[in-house]
Amino acid sequence: MSRRTNKPGQSIGSPLPNWQPPSYPPKKALQGHSCRVEPLDIDTQLNDLYAAVSLDGEGHSWTYLGYGPFPSIDDYRTKLQATCLGEDPIFFAIIDVQQAKAVFGASYLNIVPGNGSIEVGHIYDSPLLQRTPAATAIPRGSPRPITSGPHCAKLLRPG
Repeated sequence: MSRRTNKPGQSIGSPLPNWQPPSYPPKKALQGHSCRVEPLDIDTQLNDLYAAVSLDGEGHSWTYLGYGPFPSIDDYRTKLQATCLGEDPIFFAIIDVQQAKAVFGASYLNIVPGNGSIEVGHIYDSPLLQRTPAATAIPRGSPRPITSGPHCAKLLRPG
């Protein structure tokens, strides 16, 4: 197969003649073996999520986020209400099945179906999730797709 290049001479991939843009990711709950992914619902998940994020007393888990930690549940609620209920980013809570608690937060963002692109971000790995089976499905350290883990495989894959 010959090498394809663009005008500046950079290598590019094969054409995708039948490519169709994906649908916008749905806000729906999805069940995995050791965790469940649910759209963020402040009314039902706030207390569990705040309890989880509050366990990091030194604030190390917030290092790569542009916000947090939050000194009170009211501050946390205000942040979630102001920034986490729209269509982009779409926030999810990860529920650890064994603990039956929301222990983690993540989102889809920069969603551009026409370009076939989506990012996973706003990843908060609480101490309640660290070193658990459910954590193997959650990105750690870099924004990898949540769909890469063995326990929550395909959980956030649209469609």
